[in-house]
Amino acid sequence: MANTIQIKRKTTSGAPTLGALAEGEFCLVEPDNTLFLRHNGAVRQLIVVQEISQAAYDALSPPDSNVLYLITS
Repeated sequence: MANTIQIKRKTTSGAPTLGALAEGEFCLVEPDNTLFLRHNGAVRQLIVVQEISQAAYDALSPPDSNVLYLITS
C-alpha cells in the first residue's frame, strides 16, 4: 500500500519554530527555498534550493555541498 507524505509549508522567511513541527516532521520555507526537519528536539536545516544559470554554476569553485542547485536557462 502506498503512503502519502505531506511536507508542512511556511510562507514567511526564517526557520520554523520548534513548537511548529512534530518530531520527524519536515517543513519547506517557501521564500527561502529551504527544507528543515525537527530531529532529536531541534530544528535542523537540511537543504537549500537555489536557482542558478549554467554559467554561474560553472563559475562556482567548488559548489556548496549544502545547496541543491536548480539550473535554469
